[in-house]
Amino acid sequence: MNLNPLLAILLLAAWHQEPAQNKDQPKQAPAKEAALDSIKNATPVNAEKFATPTTVTPQSGTQQAAGAKPQASPKPQANPKSQASSKQAAKPAVQQQVVVNLSEAEKKATALYQANAKFQEELAKRRQIISVYGIENPEAALAELQAGNERFVGTGRVRTLLASQDASLRESLSKGQAPFAVLVTCSDSRATDSFVFDQELGRLFSIRSAGNSPDILGIASVEYGVEHLGSKIVIILGHTSCGAISAVADAKDEHMHGNFHIFQEVMDGLLSSTIRDPNESEQDYKIRLAKVNAIRQAKSVYDKSPVLRESIEQGKIWLVPAIHDIASGKVTFFEPVGK
Repeated sequence: MNLNPLLAILLLAAWHQEPAQNKDQPKQAPAKEAALDSIKNATPVNAEKFATPTTVTPQSGTQQAAGAKPQASPKPQANPKSQASSKQAAKPAVQQQVVVNLSEAEKKATALYQANAKFQEELAKRRQIISVYGIENPEAALAELQAGNERFVGTGRVRTLLASQDASLRESLSKGQAPFAVLVTCSDSRATDSFVFDQELGRLFSIRSAGNSPDILGIASVEYGVEHLGSKIVIILGHTSCGAISAVADAKDEHMHGNFHIFQEVMDGLLSSTIRDPNESEQDYKIRLAKVNAIRQAKSVYDKSPVLRESIEQGKIWLVPAIHDIASGKVTFFEPVGK
């Protein structure tokens, strides 16, 4: 069958303009096949003279000219203000959740800490590790310091962990103090006497200066602890890895600059009385200097204080040099001076 060329073109255009069908929908083939059959049987024509075929983009269903680049479907653009507001709204919720979780963790940690402190306290009392009685003499004072140092080195601190007693302890100490021991120690941050001897607030009267070498003001402070506060023992505590000892040893006879020369003055005679052995390492030599310095400083305090000498002679106090090993924590006590 021969069709009019114009009719064939119209049928072709109508076929191209049919909407894209869903694969799941049944094909509407009869009309299209009939048109194709008519076109096949028609006289060939140049279709470009009459119409330009169009294509359908499956994404949007819009028509484009043949050969033209397909246009991408416009993406929906989010409102920046709405996004920012949504993020800001979510942020406080996250922060609040973190704060809540942190608060709960802190509460649990505090409860465990307090429970452990009470347990340690009760355990210590059962084992008689800590003294629950007053300290009336130098022997008892030294024994308490030795026991506290043993806890610090081995079994674990007890008295300095009793957080449950902090409030009542502060209230009691606000009315007065009665430290059983006076500690003349170095200013070194690693030589905190309350930790080294496991003693809580109110137990130790501390005088700290680099090199544990007290001047006249330091000696007066020791006398105050003994005469007015009733302390039973005075400890002159040196320690290993002492910066002041090391500085004096390194300077030798050279005058130290600034006010550092005071170290040389208060340790006068230390180097000349402690000769280094040729086979001795520098570290061992400085440890020996620290021990000797503690003993020399204890003797110096004894010589310069009539108040302390009298108390020692009467048996009221002991004046004891000692050395603290920074690495192990162990304190070694030497013979009391003037006893």
